Amino acid sequence: MTIGIGIIGYAGAASRLHLPVLTRLPGVRVTAIAGTTREALHAVADRYAIPGRYLDYRTLLRDPSVDAVAVCVPPVLHEVIGLAALEAKKHVFMEKPLALSLEQCARLVHAADSAPVTTMVGFHLRWHRLVQEAQKRIASGRLGTVELLRTVFTSGILRRANVPAWRQRREAGGGVLIESGVHYYDLWRFLTGSHVEEVQVASRSELHNDITAAVTARLENGIVATAGFCQGTMDDLEIDIYGSAGRLRISGYALDGLRFDPSGCKGVKKLMSKALSSPDRLLRAVRGAAMGGYYANAYDNQWKGFVQAILSGTPAGATFADGMAATRVALAVTQSADSGRTVRVADCADTIAPVRERSSGEVSRH
Repeated sequence: MTIGIGIIGYAGAASRLHLPVLTRLPGVRVTAIAGTTREALHAVADRYAIPGRYLDYRTLLRDPSVDAVAVCVPPVLHEVIGLAALEAKKHVFMEKPLALSLEQCARLVHAADSAPVTTMVGFHLRWHRLVQEAQKRIASGRLGTVELLRTVFTSGILRRANVPAWRQRREAGGGVLIESGVHYYDLWRFLTGSHVEEVQVASRSELHNDITAAVTARLENGIVATAGFCQGTMDDLEIDIYGSAGRLRISGYALDGLRFDPSGCKGVKKLMSKALSSPDRLLRAVRGAAMGGYYANAYDNQWKGFVQAILSGTPAGATFADGMAATRVALAVTQSADSGRTVRVADCADTIAPVRERSSGEVSRH
């Protein structure tokens, strides 16, 4: 069976990340694409040899060759397009965040639960090979009692030309607290099996909202998690998990980026441990290079997981309910960034508020 995929939205993640995977993935064929600018639409369609080309997503949803859709549009459009796709009985892959309010998320979750289709949110870090290995080690107890999670994600996106307007404004889904952050709010829960209970945030905005931020969270099981985000520096992705039995470190962009340091291993012992493992580390690095690196491979794994869920009729790896949980944390995070206070996730507002403007003479936390 070949699954026909329709792409709604061709900029950003669709053309850079999803289409390169889908055009080489066995069992699928990209049969249609929809966008709002004719010239750009045809340029992307020509590059990937996509036959169906539409200037209205609703026309794409009526195309009988489309079995599933990838919704890769700005977050403000996720609800209306997602609901239309579910009504058309298409399987739906939704880029993150699921939506920008709890009410919108709830409607999408209800529609997904009521439709005879498979749905998934694009939390690709769940599909990163090293993240999955870390989750297994935590679940097995090999790290002992986990006490602290530390994540860092930085990028040079602000140095790129033509950054879309929506990515510059928090209320549209932009800025590190929303656009980047939802990956990590979801990742904390995926790794630990525990929901975020409360958050404390400091962020800084200039021409773009929330270009740099630090988030501290307490999970329901007592684990403390921290996340540092910045747009406009270097590209980096790090995850450190500290347990009573040692530390597990993930370098997300490295070909051999998983390292375990047992408790009590430091100084010379740590150097010897690293040196003794070097042949195995080199072998894993070579294998990783053959796969294009584990970060790039996460997108392959994500789409393979979605296709397998469609074929088997089983839940996908990141459900719409998971997407709603991450949005709920994001709402609390933006409240804390504005107020400077700790915010309980259960008490978060329904929608994402814009960055608060400074009054005359006021020193802004942003």
